Amino acid sequence: MWMTADTLVALEAERATLEANESALSQSQLARLLDVRRAIQEADTTPKPNDGLVEDGMLVTVEFDDGESETFVLVERELGGGIRTVSVSSPIGRALAGRRAGDVVDYSTPSGARLRATITAATPYSPSASAV
Repeated sequence: MWMTADTLVALEAERATLEANESALSQSQLARLLDVRRAIQEADTTPKPNDGLVEDGMLVTVEFDDGESETFVLVERELGGGIRTVSVSSPIGRALAGRRAGDVVDYSTPSGARLRATITAATPYSPSASAV
């Protein structure tokens, strides 16, 4: 799963803290430790290619039919640091994944509303290059 290097460092610190007290952890904390270990093991911090493909780790801008636009990072795992993110497993995330700038997507919200959005940009996310 793609994540920033800073997110990986934060997960490693969290793992160290949890492991230091492993014998005293609650069931939910043990589950969190397993989740953190898995995320670290599956971490991919390599830069994404600037090929316009919408995928995990890309900074995406979409324009809705009402003229409003949103910019966010499409993620499998939250990045932290106040960065606006959208999950790849959300309705819009599933609609956007694998598409390219210029594509129009239709999707249903959890409330049942049907929305349409045009992908206006998809570039690799870089913490130093963007303020989302």
